[in-house]
Amino acid sequence: MKGLDAVIHCAAPMIAGKADPDAALKGAIDGSLHVLQQASDAGVHKVVVTGSAASFPMNGPFSPNDWSDITLDMAKQSDNPGMDVTIICPSYIFGPVAPGFAELTPTVNFRAFSSAFFLYSLVNGHILALDAPPSSVVGCKRFAIRHPEQSDFREAIHILMKERPQVKDRLPELSSAPEWPENNGHIVDYESIEKVLLLKKDSFKSWRETVLDGLDSVLAVENSWKAKGRKLLRQ
Repeated sequence: MKGLDAVIHCAAPMIAGKADPDAALKGAIDGSLHVLQQASDAGVHKVVVTGSAASFPMNGPFSPNDWSDITLDMAKQSDNPGMDVTIICPSYIFGPVAPGFAELTPTVNFRAFSSAFFLYSLVNGHILALDAPPSSVVGCKRFAIRHPEQSDFREAIHILMKERPQVKDRLPELSSAPEWPENNGHIVDYESIEKVLLLKKDSFKSWRETVLDGLDSVLAVENSWKAKGRKLLRQ
């Protein structure tokens, strides 16, 4: 890391159904601490980390010092006053897959899509955080970020049926799609997010745009697999 001005740390093990929870959690904690230590040793003093809205109480509040009971003790175990760290904590993340995703998955693996989606504003927030004022000036920089617009899977199905009819037969039945609880994004501190990160509440792409862009990028990956002669098995 020598010669770098900043580090954006986004990597973490996916736990649900893919790894032993204890091992995955230990890997995530130890891996993050290792990145921070290596950055510190290299003289890098600005770090942006992808966290999770799950580290806050389920229904808020969402201030920088609010933690769920599970993570509070862990959060107190580490401190490095010489490093300026910003933590961006999203909830669910949707949108197009990362560039080059098809090349990162040499075999046909639809399950990999579950960890490949990103939200435009989440990416933008990480980049803006590189120029955010230091914690010594603005205090703890840990932000819960949720889309201010109400969204759910059922609405996504309606959008795709109407605007991407070519995939209509591949969509689940509406009755099988889970209903999301009412969006509590209104209690997220957008004022502080805009003040510190300069990430504006009205800059979020709409749920419709996110759903359509996400599907289009998945279809592009699928078509690239087909062009290479890979057999697609849909379940």
